[in-house]
Formats: sequence, structure tokens, C-alpha cells
Amino acid sequence: PPPTWEGAYGGQTEESANIISILEMAEEGVAKDIATAKAAEEEAASDFETFSKETKVTLEELAQAIRDMEEAKDKKAGDVHGAKSSRGNAQKELVSISKTITDAEPACAYIQVNFPVRQKARQLEHDGLVKAKAILSGGKFDTPDPDREIKPGDAFLQRRR
Repeated sequence: PPPTWEGAYGGQTEESANIISILEMAEEGVAKDIATAKAAEEEAASDFETFSKETKVTLEELAQAIRDMEEAKDKKAGDVHGAKSSRGNAQKELVSISKTITDAEPACAYIQVNFPVRQKARQLEHDGLVKAKAILSGGKFDTPDPDREIKPGDAFLQRRR
């Protein structure tokens, strides 16, 4: 018969030692990855908390800024409405004044056109009355007045000859 094994079965100890060392390395790698992931998760959670707090404060500040701007906008809208109303009233007043001036313009034009003519006529009349008074008082005028419209001898009443 062929020879049999002697001693206890030892198995493939060399190969099993290699597999165990690979599994141990894999376990160490997984443990290291778990520790790294936990640390990263804790850091991310801390960063998120900080970000959340800062964001909440920023949102509150921005909300307050929006309220302030809304109040300013409402105030400016009221100012604009008041200015438009005031401008509308001023426009109505200007139209009224313009109409008054337009209505008075023909009378002003009449005075502008006729005043010099009437002033000259009044001056001639005054000069005539002064000369007539002088003649009636005994004064004589040898030279005729060049500004006089009625020259000596241009009487309305003429004598028959």
C-alpha cells in the first residue's frame, strides 16, 4: 500500500496566512475609512451648523433691510403722489393765469397801439388851449406852429368875400 499521512493535518498554512493577512488589511482599511468618514461627517455637521447660524442671521438682516426699503419706498411713493398733486394744482393755476393774461391781451394791445396816438392828440389839444388862452389874453403869434394841425386861415367858418 502506498504511504499515508503521518502526523496531524496541517492544511495549507502558507496560503491561509496570506488570506488572513489580506482580510486583516481589508479590515484595517475599512476601519480607517470609517474613522475618516466619521471625522468628515462631524466636520461637515459642524460646518453646516455654523453655516445655518450665519445664514439665519444674514436672512434676518436682509429681511430687516427689505422692510426698511419697503418703508422708504412707501414714503417716496407718498412724496411722489404729493408732488404730482401739487404739480397738478400748479398746472391748473398756471392755466388760469394764462387764460387771464390771454383774456386781457386785446385790451393791452389796444392801449399799446392807441396810447401814442391819443397822447399826441392830447398834447396838441393842450397846446391849443394854452395858445387860445394866450390869444384871448392879448398875445400874438407871428409864426405858425409846425405841429399844429389847423393852420391859421383853416377856420371852419369862412367869410364871404
